[in-house]
Amino acid sequence: MGHYSWFIGARNFAEQSKINWDAVDTEILFKNKVLERCYKKSNTLFEVAKEFDDTKFMGYLDTECIEALVELNKNLIPNGCFPRVYYDYEGINQVWGLEFIPGEAYIHLLMFSYNDLIKTETNSKEDYDKLMNTMPERYGWTVRKLK
Repeated sequence: MGHYSWFIGARNFAEQSKINWDAVDTEILFKNKVLERCYKKSNTLFEVAKEFDDTKFMGYLDTECIEALVELNKNLIPNGCFPRVYYDYEGINQVWGLEFIPGEAYIHLLMFSYNDLIKTETNSKEDYDKLMNTMPERYGWTVRKLK
């Protein structure tokens, strides 16, 4: 059971956000099977984020998953910005994002409901894709600190 999460994009140079895998505490990281699979195979946060596409990622964002994501965050190599990754959360008309603060022991969960936008802006797959591409820049996100 559960709803799927679809990767819709990244911002703030997630493509250049390298991971120091040698410093990661694998006992914590391996609490999440996707992160375990990415260990030393994915070089950037963007590559890791794509591995969560078409999984039940957001629906299973529990304590162990959060701890594993924070461990990843603590071992991101700073590049001057806070990279973000975004997912459409199936069935609830929300986009959820994660904002990483490299080296810190927390991340931000970002949430945006697009219920009101569906009626006016999405009539086709092309309209949906266009809406998802603009979602990160929209005003009105809710932010929650995860640690």
